[in-house]
This record gives sequence, C-alpha cells and structure tokens, in this order.
Amino acid sequence: MVSFAQFDVEYPPLQQRIDGELRGPDIELVKEIFRRTPQYQLGVTQMPIARSFKAFVEGEVDTVLSFATGKFKNDSIYLDRPIRKSSYRLLTLANNRQPYQSWHDLSGKRIATLRIVTLPPQIQPVIDSGKAELRRVARHEQLLQMLKRERVDVIYMHHDIALYYAKKLGVEIVAMSGAPTQNRDFYLGISIKSPLLNKTKLQAELSKSLDSMYLDGTQAKILARYGISNTATD
Repeated sequence: MVSFAQFDVEYPPLQQRIDGELRGPDIELVKEIFRRTPQYQLGVTQMPIARSFKAFVEGEVDTVLSFATGKFKNDSIYLDRPIRKSSYRLLTLANNRQPYQSWHDLSGKRIATLRIVTLPPQIQPVIDSGKAELRRVARHEQLLQMLKRERVDVIYMHHDIALYYAKKLGVEIVAMSGAPTQNRDFYLGISIKSPLLNKTKLQAELSKSLDSMYLDGTQAKILARYGISNTATD
C-alpha cells in the first residue's frame, strides 16, 4: 500500500467538494497513475495542508503533491514529469488595467496574496522599499473579494483559481501586461523517509505510467474536463 495525503481543502477548479467528496484533476491524475501501475495499491488519506507536509517529511505518508522548487524539495523524490503546470500572475480589475515595465509601476499600490505564496523576486523590491503595501490572507476567494471591493489594487495568485473565483463573484480581471509570471510545475513526490522499500523503483514505475498518460492524451483530457490547460504561458 502506498499512502497519499490529499489536501483537505477546496481550491477550485483544481479541487472542490462535490456531493460531499473532494474532487478535481489533481486527485484524478494521481488515481490514474496508480491505476496504470497495478502492482502498487493506493491509499488516500485527507489531511490539512500543513499536516500533510509534516506527515510527508516525517515519512508517515508516502506521497504528496508539491512544487519541485518548494521548501520540501530536499525531502522528496519526484516523478520524471509534473502532473500539471501552474501559472502565478499579477492580476487587476479589467477596468483598471495598466502596463507593467518594472516594479516601480507598483509604487503606491496595495498588493495582496496568500500567506504561503512567495512573490516574484522582480517585484519584491517595491515591498522592501516600503513603496507598496503587501497584505496576506488565508483563502483564495478573499483575494478576489478584496479586489472586487477595491480594497486592494493588485493580487498575485494562481491564474486558473483566480479565474474561477472571478467568475463566481462576477469580477472581470486581467493579468498585468508585461508583469513577471511564475510558471511552476506540480509534481507527485515520494517521501525520502517513507518506509517503502525500493523507492527508486517506485519512482521509475510511477513515472512510466505518467509518461503513458501524456502520450495517449489522458493527462490533458483530465485537465480539460475542469477547464484547465496543461500549458502555463506568459
């Protein structure tokens, strides 16, 4: 049995509760990888995000989803390919759209992002210099609510999630033209402290199954069912 920690949180369209069950492309992709690797049985346990990563680092769960460039990279053995790509962007109201040439264009702005998100290094100087205000919140929907009520001027967040909540709240948003974008790959990681034997073999066989999903189009089809593109573009 290979245990997987599913985050017990909604972040639609990537994961949301439907008929009492957390569903979305992330869990579907993980289940499909293991369906194609029948020699390993998948066991799914739902946990809060912080608890999931603590359990993963300590080897209490075998696998979890994370960014390969994130803080848990040294605790993970990643599959050869990401299960999907992500794009983080600076977003504003469509009627307040403005071009971006450098961080100076954010001077005097109120910027908001999630507590766990790191700003692009290209725009960090405007915060460090005190020329812009940074607000951090706990939930994605809060960012769009703040933008809608014009309590902030710019938000920085996952583009697909932003579009979902913008539609839900009746907000028209656009990405700031020319602003830094962080394209980040989302991977299935295996804990280096997992008690599983031969983790290298597990990594190779799961990677082979994911490769087959790319080749036959299944990976793209799963994402498309939720309105998500696999290509993160500027």
